[in-house]
Amino acid sequence: MSTRRVGDPAFRRALDAARLGNAVGFEWLWSRFARQVVAFARAHGSEDADGLANEVFVGAFRSLDRFEGDEDGFVALLFTIARNKLTDEHRKRGRRPVTTVLDAKVDPVGGDAEDDALRSLSHTTEELLDTLTSEQREVILLRLVADLSLEQTALVTGRTVNATKALQHRGVNALRRTISPKAVTP
Repeated sequence: MSTRRVGDPAFRRALDAARLGNAVGFEWLWSRFARQVVAFARAHGSEDADGLANEVFVGAFRSLDRFEGDEDGFVALLFTIARNKLTDEHRKRGRRPVTTVLDAKVDPVGGDAEDDALRSLSHTTEELLDTLTSEQREVILLRLVADLSLEQTALVTGRTVNATKALQHRGVNALRRTISPKAVTP
């Protein structure tokens, strides 16, 4: 699934540079992992996925002097911080009163087909993910959306690789059972 090379020397150089305060090291780490963190945050319904990713990297960069690990360990650090930030965001959202913004703008006749299709796809994906247990959903999102390896996913979730594999297998089977009855035949 992931195209990452095991023991990538570029990662080690970037990490060492970032520890020394070199902007190139920070930039390399950001460009290598930020897209995965943003996608993970969006899949979890973050109101500001880009902002959350920024907070994740600030937290990770602040802890570089204490970090002792390889690329898998760094990925686990990022996604552990992301999970904690998402939990905090969901708690805050639950305590906040719901506000509705009234938009005086009138949609053009027929609407925007692309926006409608994306909204429908997003809604369908969300409905499918809601059929999974929270553990299955977490593993599926980490593996497919964030593109983490089984080992990285196990580190992030605090499970063994075999337990992670089992959750992924059960989640995929549950999705397959949900999708199959809805499949349209020509």
